[in-house]
Amino acid sequence: MGEAKNTEAVEAFIRRWQGREGGQERANYVSFLNELIALLGLPPPDPADATHEHNDYVFERAVRKHRDEGDSQGRIDLYKKNSFVLEAKQSRLKGSKKIPGQNDLFTAEIPEDSRGRRGADRAWDVLMLNAKRQAEEYARALPTSHGWPPFILICDVGHCIEVYADFSGQGKNYTQFPDRQTFRIYLEDLRNEDVRDRLRKIWLDPASLDPAQQSAKVTRDIAKRLAQVSLALEKKNYPAQDVAMFLMRCLFTMFAEDVGLLPEKSFKEVLEECEKNPDAFTHDVGQLWEAMDLGTWAHVLKTKVKKFNGEFFRNRAALPLGREEIGELRQAASYTWKEVDPSIFGTLLEQALDPEERDRLGAHYTPRAYVERLVVATVIEPLREDWRNVQATAETKRASGDLKGAAAEVRVFHEKLCETRVLDPACGTGNFLYVSLELMKRLEGEVLEALLDLGGQEALRGLGSHSVDPHQFLGLEINPRAAAIAELVLWIGYLQWHFRTKGAAPEEPILRAFRNIQVKNAVLTWDSDLTIGVDVTAAKALEANEGVSSPGVKLHGAGFIVSRLEAEHLGLGKRPGLEKHLREYRHGRDLTSRPRGVLVIDLFGLREDEVRRQFPEVYQHVKLEVKEKIAINSKGEQEFIGRDWNNRESYKEKWWIFGEPREELRPALFRPSPAGLIGSDLPVGLPSRKPVQPPLKKYSGFPKTQITLYLSPSRPERGALAIVTNVGAGCGGRGSVRRDT
Repeated sequence: MGEAKNTEAVEAFIRRWQGREGGQERANYVSFLNELIALLGLPPPDPADATHEHNDYVFERAVRKHRDEGDSQGRIDLYKKNSFVLEAKQSRLKGSKKIPGQNDLFTAEIPEDSRGRRGADRAWDVLMLNAKRQAEEYARALPTSHGWPPFILICDVGHCIEVYADFSGQGKNYTQFPDRQTFRIYLEDLRNEDVRDRLRKIWLDPASLDPAQQSAKVTRDIAKRLAQVSLALEKKNYPAQDVAMFLMRCLFTMFAEDVGLLPEKSFKEVLEECEKNPDAFTHDVGQLWEAMDLGTWAHVLKTKVKKFNGEFFRNRAALPLGREEIGELRQAASYTWKEVDPSIFGTLLEQALDPEERDRLGAHYTPRAYVERLVVATVIEPLREDWRNVQATAETKRASGDLKGAAAEVRVFHEKLCETRVLDPACGTGNFLYVSLELMKRLEGEVLEALLDLGGQEALRGLGSHSVDPHQFLGLEINPRAAAIAELVLWIGYLQWHFRTKGAAPEEPILRAFRNIQVKNAVLTWDSDLTIGVDVTAAKALEANEGVSSPGVKLHGAGFIVSRLEAEHLGLGKRPGLEKHLREYRHGRDLTSRPRGVLVIDLFGLREDEVRRQFPEVYQHVKLEVKEKIAINSKGEQEFIGRDWNNRESYKEKWWIFGEPREELRPALFRPSPAGLIGSDLPVGLPSRKPVQPPLKKYSGFPKTQITLYLSPSRPERGALAIVTNVGAGCGGRGSVRRDT
């Protein structure tokens, strides 16, 4: 009776609101949302408070937006603290009137037959795109105490609700949730109880929808079972590397079964039979893996299987297990592998295989949110900056009627996205690389949706099988076991995403031997190279570092360095003012071991004639030891190493000055001396006690007080670096909307 009543209520709601597409959505959105909230059995929004302090669940929540051109007021259509920002969409047909106060949001006019519909060959819905941008801006404008809402909802009244999520808590990467196929909830989708339940959780328990939280427990349980199997094999003196590869073949086979790459429950049934007869395990499982490698008949399954290839099944050996260990594998296979989180699975698997770490299994791993923050800052933000620029260009072309040109812009960006490579030179078990893969796949989903809007299915067919895949994610790791796990993590993550968004199996072979995870040390030696594909010459300086960091001066002439005795012979203590140009000099080895106690001749700010007139001994020394230097090599041959023979003209012309004197760095290092300024009016003298202050940062310029509070620094388990190629300007450092404080 209750189910029938719910069905009737849903149908009545759909009949009442479906098809109301015109100029009155703005006037109707409160009624629409109130009725939807009642349909879902959710508490209604609170009355708004004039002070806004307690407006945690209200319509028309006021916020102050901060922009470079000045502050302005805005209102969130529906807001629920710690849950979502909802922006209602106002669309209007040609000839209809604007509703006052909304012209900043929706400026495009789109015919009714081109609105976002499943299977429709439609124009790009600019209105929904603008509404999402507006919602993101409102999320940034919320008070800092409110934090970032995990969800952004874009409501087109009478049509659909688009769902975007960012569970990292930093609000920089709201992506389609749960994926490109199902992020848009149409009115008719409300007939599905799972969809209604998803909306209820967005309102009441958004954290429960975080995929990382959903899968963490399952992942830990699986790793504990694998630890038991690993321990048993170690007691039989099997090499750790062989044990690791064997277990990874087992794991991937479990995953392949759950996602449909093998017949349903087939591997579980093999394990059940082997549990009864352990002697059959090595033969039956080994033959199955041989068939998976070659794509041939699997006798134990009584069917032909897909060709997997790759690296996992080249060595098909199945290690002998006892009944108890086979039972542990059977239990591990009973879990739903679609819920395994690759971002933490690698770490837990490494702990399960490492005797020293096994007792602390699951006690420590880098949480997904921490990894995601790093990935967003180093990889996703630069890509999103480029994507926003492409969207703007495509919108302009679409508005002028050039749909093909707009689609071409999006297609070029997709090509660039599929060629962008990310290197982690100390990749461990691949957490950073996997999260990079997932977030780039989510961005790719937005790109494909835009392409679909512009050119329909025909535009997507033109892409073929070209997509973001594991070959773009490169790793260096000195631990062979961790490197193998990293490759497994990438493939499981990629295939999980493939099945979530496409449903069907990928083309055979399922796996590719990209060899993108290399077992080698990230510290380069004289014969090392980066032939795995990274073009480091294409790397660009980060804009965020401008005015904040510097590589320091570069002498380009060893003759600038002198001992204290040499400095005295050059006039130190005798020539007035020379002390300002002979500075203490340290390089890396001086800092890590015993300093050499040398000085450096720094003549920056002086013309050549000024040096010759004021400091003739120094002038002669630098002329002979830097400008005209000729050395004798071990063979007794002359080598012309002075500036006179340098290929760079600037080094020849200003031979008395460091090759890279870093003019922009000096104001941060030195304050004016009592004698004032010299030469080019750059301040010189004693080092300043005032700390370097990058622009737009809230750092104090005052020296430390006598009592200072020190917070314990975080201690990451390992360092990680992302080298991203083929993207635009670096992340951060740009003018942006600020958060209220």
